[in-house]
Amino acid sequence: MIRFQRIYSGLQKLLYRSRLLQTAIKERAQTQDPLEPLFINAEGNRLTRFGVRYIVSHRVAEAAKVCPALLTRRVTPNTFRHTTAMHLLQSNIDLNMIRSWLGHASIETTNGYVEIDLEMKRKTLKSCEKLIPKQGNRGPSWKRVDDILSWLTTL
Repeated sequence: MIRFQRIYSGLQKLLYRSRLLQTAIKERAQTQDPLEPLFINAEGNRLTRFGVRYIVSHRVAEAAKVCPALLTRRVTPNTFRHTTAMHLLQSNIDLNMIRSWLGHASIETTNGYVEIDLEMKRKTLKSCEKLIPKQGNRGPSWKRVDDILSWLTTL
């Protein structure tokens, strides 16, 4: 129950922050030049990929105090891209759409980026079961032979 409360509390904070971000973006659109950067660093300059990496690494270090398993993982900004791509793939989004979302020029790049997870493999194998002819009540051939070694030599 405590774990659920922690997750629920985290979701509430995330929703609150996303509402704040939406409000800030709307206000910014009305008051600021649209060419100015939306995300800025401590010096007021455009937030670079190195700045994002710095923020992610520091947040992961903080989270590792509560969840030590994070110390064994390599979490980078690309981890979020990969995770999002996998969620899109699991939601049956077309691979070409995912390629476009990731900004890849070639679908081959995306193919190497999103691999099939175990749940997707299970679903695929389950859908193929109906294509395989039934063996009847005999069962697998290796169970019908008393001496497994003699069966193996017949292969």
